Amino acid sequence: MRTRPPFPTFALLLAGTAALPAGAMQMTIFDAGGKHQRVALETEPAPSATPSATPAPNAPRMTVMAQGGGQAHRSVALPAAGPAGEAPLAVFTVAAPAPAAAAEPPRGVESRLYAEARQESLDWRIGVPGQSPDVISELSWRGLRSAGLRWEGAVPLGTHWAVEGGLAYAESLSGEVRDSDYESDGRRDPWSVSESDARKSRLYDLHLGGRYRIGLAVPRGTALTLHGGLALHDRRLRIGRTEMIVSRPPATLPAGTTFDADSQYRVRWYGPYAGLGVQFALGPDLDLAVGYRHSWTKLKGRGHWALRSDFAQPDSFIHEANARLHEIDLSLAYRLDGGGQLLLGAHHLRSDSDRGRDDTRWAQDGGIGLGSAIDLKELRWRSTALRLGYSLDF
Repeated sequence: MRTRPPFPTFALLLAGTAALPAGAMQMTIFDAGGKHQRVALETEPAPSATPSATPAPNAPRMTVMAQGGGQAHRSVALPAAGPAGEAPLAVFTVAAPAPAAAAEPPRGVESRLYAEARQESLDWRIGVPGQSPDVISELSWRGLRSAGLRWEGAVPLGTHWAVEGGLAYAESLSGEVRDSDYESDGRRDPWSVSESDARKSRLYDLHLGGRYRIGLAVPRGTALTLHGGLALHDRRLRIGRTEMIVSRPPATLPAGTTFDADSQYRVRWYGPYAGLGVQFALGPDLDLAVGYRHSWTKLKGRGHWALRSDFAQPDSFIHEANARLHEIDLSLAYRLDGGGQLLLGAHHLRSDSDRGRDDTRWAQDGGIGLGSAIDLKELRWRSTALRLGYSLDF
């Protein structure tokens, strides 16, 4: 078995070198990576050890250039030839300097397409500050299971910088929303509770920004990436077929009544984000990427409550607040023949709003909501997704 030394080794086999004409010798140089090149050698008379001695004609010497542009060369004496048939072996070993961190190879335009399965939940509560009940009403969407597509890409601006972006669309295949109104503090004594179908709710995501990627020498195959940009998340949550579960005055519809609410709650989060990602090489063709992203967003929700004739239409109420988003990504990438990658990933997001404002708009005042602003106590959003995708650099 051949083994490769940890530093470049230069080997030269000389046979009858004293008799060779100038420029007839060649040397093959192998480096530590297995690459080789053939170099022509020149012979010159070697200086005699004794000044009075006559130097042997054409005593072989080799001129060796030092590595690196513009560096000096040196002359090395080769062993003299022995008796006929005995070829001397000259082996020159040069200790290589410590390797510098390899420059990251230029990257092409990146394109990643995922099929995505998600499960989400969202709920909000409103109340009048300093009054009882502390929570007047709350809505909770649960079990929003959706399927959709996600695309992400990046265009390099140099060795380290790139413009990145992505967009996603999904539609819920299942889910329900529960609408509860309370008479006492602590969300007790509900006087109206209904449950509705939330299928065909729609989900949109968009982000655009930049990144800076640094390749690390140790561990081999590790890269660190910094992200920043702007993001938009849009949820259009449907309220469809509805059944009254609890009903007592002032509710007017008796329990057990079913009807089509034909209503919608649309909420958007928008603002800047910053993130950090680390990529590890798990094997020759397998990489693991871990990422975290934090967003500082404005939240704006609009309720179109067609089931309430006393509410203005289409904007029955408006929610406004500040919110923070925390996102975590895990992704495995397996390189395929042809340059593509098979991707498997998971993503989790959680968001909690600060105390905000609920502006209810009544039909009788022309929909401008005069004198109807109360507290948006809280709006919480949770999302978990599994992704299967394909990546190709152009």
